[in-house]
Amino acid sequence: MLEMDAQKLTDLLRATIEPNPEQRKAAEDQLAQIHKIIGFVPTILQIVMQSNVDQPVRQAGAIYLKNLITNSWSDHESKAGEPIPFSIHEQDRAMIRGLIVDAIVHAPDIIKVQLAVCVNHIIRSDFPGRWPQVVDNISIYLQNPDVNGWNGALLTMYQLVKTYEYKRSEERVPLHEAMNLLLPMIYQLMVNLMNDQSEQSMLLQKQILKIYYALTQYTLPLDLITKETFSLWMEICRQIAERPIPDCSHIDDEEKPEFPWWKVKKWALHIIVRMFERYGSPRNVVSEKYQKFAEWYLPTFTSGILEVLLKILDQYRNHIYVSPRVLTDILAYLKNAVSHSYSWKLIKPHMVAIVQDVIFPIMSFTDADQELWETDPHEYLRLRLSKKKPHNKTRNKALSRINVGSATTGKVLKNAGVLPHVEKAWYMSMGAAARGYKWADVFKLSRNAACNIYGVLSDVVAFMPFKNSSIHSELCYLCPGEDLASHLNPQESGTEPSVTKWKRQLKYTGCNEELSYDSSI
Repeated sequence: MLEMDAQKLTDLLRATIEPNPEQRKAAEDQLAQIHKIIGFVPTILQIVMQSNVDQPVRQAGAIYLKNLITNSWSDHESKAGEPIPFSIHEQDRAMIRGLIVDAIVHAPDIIKVQLAVCVNHIIRSDFPGRWPQVVDNISIYLQNPDVNGWNGALLTMYQLVKTYEYKRSEERVPLHEAMNLLLPMIYQLMVNLMNDQSEQSMLLQKQILKIYYALTQYTLPLDLITKETFSLWMEICRQIAERPIPDCSHIDDEEKPEFPWWKVKKWALHIIVRMFERYGSPRNVVSEKYQKFAEWYLPTFTSGILEVLLKILDQYRNHIYVSPRVLTDILAYLKNAVSHSYSWKLIKPHMVAIVQDVIFPIMSFTDADQELWETDPHEYLRLRLSKKKPHNKTRNKALSRINVGSATTGKVLKNAGVLPHVEKAWYMSMGAAARGYKWADVFKLSRNAACNIYGVLSDVVAFMPFKNSSIHSELCYLCPGEDLASHLNPQESGTEPSVTKWKRQLKYTGCNEELSYDSSI
C-alpha cells in the first residue's frame, strides 16, 4: 500500500479507541471494508513497529493484527454453495513472516504479548515447510551481543517449542532439528547470564528455563539431550535453586512470588521436579525407555538436589520467606523421593523437623484464615478448595507428602515418628481448651493441622492398633457416641473401615470455632 494509506490506517486505528461510540463504529466498519486488500496486513504490522506512533494506537494495531492472523492466516475450504472464506494472501503472508521476528524483538512488552500469539499461529501453520527461516532468525539475535534482542528471540523460540510441546516423539522431528542448533546457544547464554544478578538477567533466565521445561516436560529426547547435556542443565537448575534471593522485605507478601528472582527459582524447581517424577524415578517412569536413565539419575543427582531443597526448607522453618510455588515444588520432590530407599536414607534424619516445622505450619489454620472465615465463610471455602491458588497447592502437596501410598506412609510413620507429633499438637489443643486457658486459641491453629493430617492418614490409622491409643480418646471427644474402632480398625470390629467419611470429616473440621461431628457426612 502507499505511504498515505499507512497514515490513513493509523488514523483509523486511533479512531477505534476513541470514547465516542459512533466514531469508533465508523472506523471499525471502514477497516472491515478494506482488510481484504493485498498489502493491508503488512501495513498494519509496519504501523505496530513504528516507535513514533502512540503506544495505544500500536497496541490497537497489534490486537487487530492478532485477530486477523488467528482467523484468516490459513486457507479455508469452502462448502458447496457458500462464498470462499477470506484468507490472507500468500504475498502478504510472506511479508509478515519476514518481519514478525524483528517486530517482536523491538516491540515493548505490552505489544510483544500480542505478537507472540501471531508467531505461535504462524509456526503451527507454516513451520517447517513455508517458514524454516524462523530458526535462523532466532539464532542471529541469540548470537548478537546486543542484550536488547535476546528477549524477543527467546520469546519466539518459546512459541516454537510450545507448538510441539504435547506432540508425540515422531512428530517432534522438525523441533529437534531446530534445537540441535538452538539448545547449545541458549545453554551458553544461560551460563553467561548466571553471573549477572540484574532484573533484566533474571527475566531472560526465566524465559530460557521456560523453553527447556516446555521442551522436556512430556518427552525427554535422549538423542537430543544426552546424559552430558542433561547433567549440565541439571547443574544450572541446582545452582539457581541454591542461589540466595536478594532482600525483598520491602515488598508485600502477596507480591513477593512475582519478584523476578523467585520466579527464576520457581522454574528451576519446576524442571527438577518434572525430570525426577517422569524420567528419574525408577519403576515410576512414564515409559520403559527411560528405566535405565532413571537408574542413572537417582544416584547421580539425588544427593546434591536434596541438600539444596533441605536448605530451603530450613530457611522456611526459621521464618525466612519462601515463595509458595517453590515450597510446593520442594514438597512434590520429597513426596517422590521418600519412595526410594536411596533418597529415603538422606531424608530420614530430617523427617521429624520437616513434619513439625514445615508441614504443620503449612496445614495450620492461620489468623488470616480465621478472619476470612468469620467475615465471609463462602469466600473462605472457595479459596480454600481452589486448586489454582498457590497456597492451596502447597497445602495439598504437604498432605500428599505424608500420604504417598500405604507402604511409604507406613515407613514414614514407623521410622520418622510423624503420628506422635500430630497426636501431641492435638492433645495440647484439646487439653488447653478443656482447661479454659486463655491461650487455648493458639492451639486451635495446630488442631486444624492435626485434623487435616489425620484425615490424610486415615487409611493408615485404620490398620494400626487403635482402641487403646491417645488418638482414640481425642477422637472420642470430637465424635461422641461413635464406635470409632468399627470405623477405623477392621481387625477389632470385623467390619470394613469406613475411612472415606472420617477422612472428609477430619479434613475440614478444624475450620470451625468449635469442633463438631456431623454423622450425616
